[in-house]
Amino acid sequence: MNLNRRIFTILSAAVFTVAGFSQTGPLSIADLDREAEKTAAAVREFIRPGGMGSIRNDGMTGASPLGVYWIETILARLAGADNRGITIFDSPSARSGYVLRCSILELGPVVRIHTRLVRSFDFSVAAAWTTDLTRTPYLDSLLDGPRGHWDTFESDSREQPVPLEIDGAEISRSLNESDRDWFSVSPEKDGYVVVTTSGQTDTYIELYTDSFDLIAENDDGPDNYNARLGFIAERGKTHIVLVRGYSGDETGPYGIRAFFSDIPDKDMEPNDSMNNAFSIWLDTPVQAFIITDDEQDWYRLVLSGGYFTARTMGDIDTYLELYDAAGRKLAEDDDSNYDTNAKISLLLEAGVYYVKVSAYEKGEYTLRCTEMEPNLIDAYEPDDRQEDAKTISIGEEQIHSFTTEDDVDWVRFTVDLQGAYNIRAWGIENSDLDTYLSLYDSTGSLIDENDDAGETYASSITTDLSPGLYYIRVHVLEYPSGSYKLALSLN
Repeated sequence: MNLNRRIFTILSAAVFTVAGFSQTGPLSIADLDREAEKTAAAVREFIRPGGMGSIRNDGMTGASPLGVYWIETILARLAGADNRGITIFDSPSARSGYVLRCSILELGPVVRIHTRLVRSFDFSVAAAWTTDLTRTPYLDSLLDGPRGHWDTFESDSREQPVPLEIDGAEISRSLNESDRDWFSVSPEKDGYVVVTTSGQTDTYIELYTDSFDLIAENDDGPDNYNARLGFIAERGKTHIVLVRGYSGDETGPYGIRAFFSDIPDKDMEPNDSMNNAFSIWLDTPVQAFIITDDEQDWYRLVLSGGYFTARTMGDIDTYLELYDAAGRKLAEDDDSNYDTNAKISLLLEAGVYYVKVSAYEKGEYTLRCTEMEPNLIDAYEPDDRQEDAKTISIGEEQIHSFTTEDDVDWVRFTVDLQGAYNIRAWGIENSDLDTYLSLYDSTGSLIDENDDAGETYASSITTDLSPGLYYIRVHVLEYPSGSYKLALSLN
């Protein structure tokens, strides 16, 4: 390895900060160009020891005119003929070695331009430069748009977040118009971490992974003003927290801190087997967490006999299993509820039953179990899944009922003759029962759907069908309980 490349490798492994530039205020665009050229020269000298380098614009055109002009001027200087070995990409999606970014900060009579060269592969800061300019009327004219407000921790960014010490002292920060404050949380042990703000500024918290995927967000904590966000944090993993004003013009000081807290379902633990299952009640939602990859939560219920439904709700991919008192598995489900949530529905006799919840990922979920009297369900249940669809014949009318607000009924039929077929669903006891029809082919592809037929809440689909197997899905939008007729006919 030659000496120049070795020096470049050492510099690339650490945050490299060059001493800032300080000048009197610019009176014209020519003055501003001269200041930008100084930063461009510093960028050039940083990259050149490696013999090559590629840079792209961040594509953040929503910044202030000063920030946009500053970045574009530096890139233009680096694209010149004398910059051999440096490639400039205009597209924000281009695969480059570095991304050029800047933040505009106001320090009373001084405007600071904080320029950063960010590595594309891990978003770490390779080098940073500051340029302090005395304010002038010309400079003020370029400051329309988002600017940061200076406090002792500026300038922070998503590439250079301020570390939050868990269970440490509160940090004092401030927000200016459209300001963003970035923090990192890296716990030394697994646990439930809470990040909370204080003060009179209406703050908003967002939580990101270390690859900047949004995980969760919160506006108002218990006091309906400051923000409070809890999440499961893993030992040694970096969690990124963003604090901003609730609105773009929200400004002022605030405090922020992070601390370990009890997981809300700790009173139910350990419930990792049938023998230590936690007893729950019907119609009472249970909030719980999956903390480890192999965790399973067990719950015990006493049923009086009827149509039983267990469902999960939340953002994680859950799996449900149902057992009787002897430990025999009665049913299991993965994704029958909305998104990646699970749902089990079946007719059960009176007795003791156990629900087991596991998940493909860590996080929070809610379990809710309900039971309907047998005389309140129709003869076609269970029909909540496509594979449980019951048959309807051409020319037949069937009476179905919605037992819960998220009840779904699946029906199947076979077409022998090509033609125009009509499917209708309408309320029996209540004309305002708002049915919704969806028609699928045998592969599960949607053919047609309908909400309201004309001025009524009934739904109707008329379409040409070739011979084959088809499925009808019916659900309700309003008035969740009630009976309806489903009719299928050949026009």
